[in-house]
Amino acid sequence: MIIFKTTILVTVFLFGLTAMSNLKPLNDNQKSKVFEEKEDCPQVFLDCDAQYPDDYAEFYHCMRSGGC
Repeated sequence: MIIFKTTILVTVFLFGLTAMSNLKPLNDNQKSKVFEEKEDCPQVFLDCDAQYPDDYAEFYHCMRSGGC
């Protein structure tokens, strides 16, 4: 009985893992978007940090509006 329960549990677990996997590989255009870093992000970070040193919400908004 224990072997039967273990077999069922392992089968359900493996089915869940395969159901969650992403089968579509990224094409070259998508890969470049994922790994692309903007040139001006370090400068935007410094500017936003200087403007909002104690307010994370405003800092985050500044970074997002700067494109980072």
